[in-house]
Amino acid sequence: MRANGTFSVKSFSPAAVTVEPAISTALPVGVATMEKSFDGDIAGRSATLFTAAFDQATGVGTYVAMESFEGSVGGLTGAFNFVHSASTSGSDRTAEYFAIVPSSGAGELAGITGDGGLTVDPDGTHRIWLEYQTGVLHRPVPVGRSPMKVCLVSGHANGVSRDIGMGWPAGSADVESAPCHHCCHR
Repeated sequence: MRANGTFSVKSFSPAAVTVEPAISTALPVGVATMEKSFDGDIAGRSATLFTAAFDQATGVGTYVAMESFEGSVGGLTGAFNFVHSASTSGSDRTAEYFAIVPSSGAGELAGITGDGGLTVDPDGTHRIWLEYQTGVLHRPVPVGRSPMKVCLVSGHANGVSRDIGMGWPAGSADVESAPCHHCCHR
């Protein structure tokens, strides 16, 4: 699934961190905390740990950020962590990396996995996108039925082929996705 949003930085606070041993390089390293606000398919807020080796005069450097997000993605509410990094030679963005941290999802976002990216429009609008999957489909189960388990690894339903159907219509909305222990992960 794909979700898109915009974000703005609500606060950026450099943090005093003393690293031992002290090693001097051609680019100064700094640490900061940030708070961001998100709107769109990705709506909520994040607390960010931001580390960079960056030269303010030339605009050259690299950053790494770890974000703790709480809010909603595609209508599911919860929290998770994501990490991103990029380098710049002053006017570009290269060596980009973005990943949702495995096993970090909580609430309806439990089991979320995937990647994404960040861009900045010429007008300064900051954009985020996620390509993601969640571990559990959060749909209501009809009265009198138990949710059918579908293995995320093999696609088997309750340890048997999904094609058998187990009395569930194809594409049924009341299916939970989870690793099974009948055919996988023994």
